[in-house]
Amino acid sequence: MSMPSPLSIPMSIPMSMSTPTASAGFDWPDPTHLRDHCRQCAFALGPLHRVQCAAESLHAFLTPRFVTLLTTVTVLLLAGLSLPV
Repeated sequence: MSMPSPLSIPMSIPMSMSTPTASAGFDWPDPTHLRDHCRQCAFALGPLHRVQCAAESLHAFLTPRFVTLLTTVTVLLLAGLSLPV
């Protein structure tokens, strides 16, 4: 007995899923909130957005290496202080 191809099986979508109605429990978004949403997106992508992204990238890079970074800075400072002037 061979299995039918998944593409040959007819699929039916229940009516409650194909067209959203109030009786199906689906609420359409309120179009009056579009201006507020666009203003919020423009503010989020403002001039400080790139600075924030760079700071997050630097933080993500340095956080796992904190002990190594602290040790390296300490060794370099001690080596610099011990040099004769």
